[in-house]
Amino acid sequence: MSEPQRLTRWQYAEVRALCRQYEELRSQAALLLGARGQSFDPQPHGGGTHGDPVAATADKREHILQTVHLIDRTAQAVDGGRWYKALIHNTCYGVPYDKLDLSTLPTSHRWDFFKARRLFYWLLYHCRHGQTITEAERAWTEWNDFS
Repeated sequence: MSEPQRLTRWQYAEVRALCRQYEELRSQAALLLGARGQSFDPQPHGGGTHGDPVAATADKREHILQTVHLIDRTAQAVDGGRWYKALIHNTCYGVPYDKLDLSTLPTSHRWDFFKARRLFYWLLYHCRHGQTITEAERAWTEWNDFS
């Protein structure tokens, strides 16, 4: 049997904080799109991208976009994407369930939304720590089958 569906308090805090950075990360990525990086420093610094500020900026933007895409892909994975907009508005922008636009909710059952959000956070945590979405979903399903 795989690990239970419950995240610890600290795991939950980690993914919640990551989601709350969603808009800031998207803004940073947009700013870095046309950025030229830092001024060129001709001094030798060893390896890495320190000598190439454009490459360093591109690497930073790519890392930011990977995080944004991870959140997007995980929200899309929950119930085939039916909860995507509601999950993004609630978890990333802090819109309470009661204030969500009804058109973003596939059902009016409050419990269904919170089950979807729980799965979203669980998948996001496990995907962030090395599992693929498919592996994490399989573990979630196996745990449900045994409980």
